[in-house]
Amino acid sequence: MLAHLIGFPPVSHNVSTIMVVYAYVETFYDVNPPPQGWQGGAYTPFNRRPNHTQLSQWAGGALQWSRTNLQQALANERPPRTYDHRKWRQANPVIRDTIPPNTPRYTPRAEAFSEILEASEEGEEDLVVVDDEGKEV
Repeated sequence: MLAHLIGFPPVSHNVSTIMVVYAYVETFYDVNPPPQGWQGGAYTPFNRRPNHTQLSQWAGGALQWSRTNLQQALANERPPRTYDHRKWRQANPVIRDTIPPNTPRYTPRAEAFSEILEASEEGEEDLVVVDDEGKEV
């Protein structure tokens, strides 16, 4: 390739193609500047003449936006509210305090304890039943 003859180190084909396209775009914009009414942005390789008025307006708008946002956030601060259950009830009249009818109730059964007692009465020594005071039954 020609770049090797000039003395550049060998690079991949993609990089040299990108460099050629980049140089072409730069020369194109140097020869054909953007039209006068074009709202230019920041300084880039494709825009050597940034529109400083537009840039300062953008920056001022961003600053004003952040300042307004900050003031709103500070103004909207409220002390933390404690949860009042009665207030919540007032706004929600449809509350069922009672257990709905036909709900199966939990009925505690003494089957397990009686089985342990029966096993201890039959003389199985590995089972030890302790009463409320901590004494063996």
